[in-house]
Amino acid sequence: MTAEWSDPLVIATMFTGVMLLGSVIALMGSLFALKKQIRKEREDVKNSTYERIRSDFSNFSLFLADRPGIVSYIENNADPNNKQFENQAKSYFDGLLGLFERTWYARDTIGDQQWNNWKDWLDHLMNNPAFKEVVKKTEKFYDKDFIRMVKELESFKKNDS
Repeated sequence: MTAEWSDPLVIATMFTGVMLLGSVIALMGSLFALKKQIRKEREDVKNSTYERIRSDFSNFSLFLADRPGIVSYIENNADPNNKQFENQAKSYFDGLLGLFERTWYARDTIGDQQWNNWKDWLDHLMNNPAFKEVVKKTEKFYDKDFIRMVKELESFKKNDS
């Protein structure tokens, strides 16, 4: 026995199939839109996080703008003959180390490229004896994994006493 297109059972079955197909298409569209929204929100979080870090960095830079003596002390790798600015420079370095730690915490959010730029700068700063001294004296106040990463930097190991 063959069913006729006009048979109510056939019509109901086809209608159900069309509705099911429409529901599947609508669900797939919704999932696609949700995925796109999640990706956008993640990008917004990444940008927001990095903007906060950059803002904090700008504040540190402004601190130095009004203190050329500290800049000179830092640029001369903590010249032992220039004790006048030593405590201010070490205070600056301690705050900067905190900024590096916050950036380290956000490394998964901001991405490898951005984190590697900060890590390269940290590695460069580690050549400054005063900065290295601040790391050694304050390490107990920072995340142990962060400090372990800092101590694995080549510049930390170099001339380490």
